[in-house]
Amino acid sequence: MNPRIVLPAVALLIALPIAAGCGGGGAAPQAVSHQIQFKTPVAIAAQATQPAASSTGASNAATVGVAVAAPATSPTPAATTTPEPTSAPTQAAAAQPAATQPATTPAAAETPAATPPPAPPVQPVQFTLVTTDEAFSTTSLSVKVNQPVTIIHRNDGKEIHNFALCQSTDCGAFVAEGDLLASGKQAQVTFTLTQPGTYKFECEVHTKTMVGTVVVS
Repeated sequence: MNPRIVLPAVALLIALPIAAGCGGGGAAPQAVSHQIQFKTPVAIAAQATQPAASSTGASNAATVGVAVAAPATSPTPAATTTPEPTSAPTQAAAAQPAATQPATTPAAAETPAATPPPAPPVQPVQFTLVTTDEAFSTTSLSVKVNQPVTIIHRNDGKEIHNFALCQSTDCGAFVAEGDLLASGKQAQVTFTLTQPGTYKFECEVHTKTMVGTVVVS
């Protein structure tokens, strides 16, 4: 603080009461109300150092205990962080379920091999079988499976004969059975065998001596 300003102010404060007590020529001293407004050294120093005019419009004459308020500084608004926009297609893509992969196309079925054309029907076959007394002109015949067979039986003997194709070896049943023919007569027997094998034929009158076989292949 500047001593040139403080010391005169202190001297003035001491001299004023002394001068008041000496006045009046012996009369009782009357209370004198002195309304003196003093500036404190702080205020005086402030007035001496502050410029004549303030650009902010504040008063130069500062009273005791009054300080010149500096203009309020407007707070700098905090920088607002703008959130980055989320790509709408990206959110939509995330919300959507993953696309279902199409099922694997099954391999094309293999084309079946061409079915061979059916075999042509077996042509019928015909045999002439002649009997004499207790004998066949032929004792072995060969045919195919499913082949129609025709037997022409002619009796050249004096006795009665016939042709019978057995179903079993003991001739308990017959696949085909011709008529009994007298001498000089003729008859026809037809049959078709569906299973390969060897079949027996005989004359039902002479079962021990007149026999033969039909082989089916």
